[in-house]
Amino acid sequence: MSTKQRHVTFSDEYNFSVQTDNFTELEPTNFLVGNECISLALTSEQQNIIAHFDAPIMNQKIQMDRDEMLKFHSGHFSDKHIDCFFMTICNENLNYSFMPAAWFRSKLLQFSVNPIESNMSWFDKELVLIPVNTDNHWLLLAIQVQNRVILYLDPLGHPVRSNIVNRLYNFTLFQSLIETKESPNENWNVLDLMKSGHFPRQSDFSSCGAMVCLYSKMLVSGATVMEAGASGKDVRMFLLNEVIQALYKNKEDSFGLQTIIFAHDMDDIVHGIVTNTENNERHNRFMENPEKMDLECTTGFGSTFLSREELEMIKEHLLWRYFVRKKSAKMFTCDTRVCTFVDATFLNNKLSNNLTYGLIYLSEVLVKEVL
Repeated sequence: MSTKQRHVTFSDEYNFSVQTDNFTELEPTNFLVGNECISLALTSEQQNIIAHFDAPIMNQKIQMDRDEMLKFHSGHFSDKHIDCFFMTICNENLNYSFMPAAWFRSKLLQFSVNPIESNMSWFDKELVLIPVNTDNHWLLLAIQVQNRVILYLDPLGHPVRSNIVNRLYNFTLFQSLIETKESPNENWNVLDLMKSGHFPRQSDFSSCGAMVCLYSKMLVSGATVMEAGASGKDVRMFLLNEVIQALYKNKEDSFGLQTIIFAHDMDDIVHGIVTNTENNERHNRFMENPEKMDLECTTGFGSTFLSREELEMIKEHLLWRYFVRKKSAKMFTCDTRVCTFVDATFLNNKLSNNLTYGLIYLSEVLVKEVL
């Protein structure tokens, strides 16, 4: 068991309030957090990266295509968005764990008997994060096992729902028996942390999922939020930036999709290729005969430093960034056959002749020249 000091701590004294069947709800008057603050404000560089981020997201077993990734902008979080962010923050510290977004709904809400989870471990963790979706609304439950405390956070600030906590409490007793081989007889307490005043409430009707992710970040880092009145969009952009930084920014020393994403001059590089300012050989051969270019096989290209999967992700990123015209946060294919640089006149005239030419140019010219 780690001896690291927990970010979230509790005083030895509590003000008792409501007694329920299976647990005691306590007033969080002595709830303490760290001295650090989380700023949701992004730098101009981070804003620019997010504005041009058209790559799919892959975080271990979590895979989101571009359309799913864009939901970070729209606010309609799915289980994948919740899991992707929770996986990102829990990967930073093995003392923290989380349950998948669908777990509570599928395991505890749909069954009257608590299912046994023999393949997971709670009682050696400092904090277990459990997102809960009920009635199309996200809540966050977090268990501090050593303190025998369940933390409850509802972005709307509604009172603790005893039926939700009771189900988790009963499951925890079963889990304790499985992991510790001892009959559980401890008294568990519940803290409604929304009463502490440290956690901002959602400001619209669609950001409950984003707020649950933000709460998890606050609990893990032991910090408060600097911008108390931040909008739901501000929170979602902060979360997307955290995911991008964790998955790609920290891998700058290796070559791959992250190199393309964080290259400050990528627009200039691509612009030079599609406008042929440097008399590019591959570009010229495509302009002469696109069908002949299609005969060149890309199998094995870059295989010494890129996997086939990574190469496909780079192709998809460049496709959405430079060949699909976009409007607002949603995808509109106004003209998928030409590149987005309007001054690439000669290339776009050629691409307009055949629907398949754009993909040929992407695979046989742009990807290879960029790499």
